Amino acid sequence: MINTDLYATLITIIFIVESFWEFRLYAWLRGNQDLARDPQLKQQLASTMRVESKWNWGSWLLIILLLIAPDNWVLPFGCLLVLFETLVIKRMDNLKSSMQNQ
Repeated sequence: MINTDLYATLITIIFIVESFWEFRLYAWLRGNQDLARDPQLKQQLASTMRVESKWNWGSWLLIILLLIAPDNWVLPFGCLLVLFETLVIKRMDNLKSSMQNQ
């Protein structure tokens, strides 16, 4: 038997940790925009910031859906939330590495 409450709690903790990491990356990228000297890197920075902005709205939508969804939908919505958060963080972290190593 799957204990969905345990999984939902773990997913929530993972999301909170990832949210803090995402904020740190966002602050670093905003504060160090001048490191992107290459036009391709500037374009990648602009694109990543647009994705981050859209994801912020999307994550709030998923969070609201989590609050009003029936119990059997909480875990799938939570997993989607963490998956998309992870993809956004990966993109931002790759950009940070590119900016530091150019």
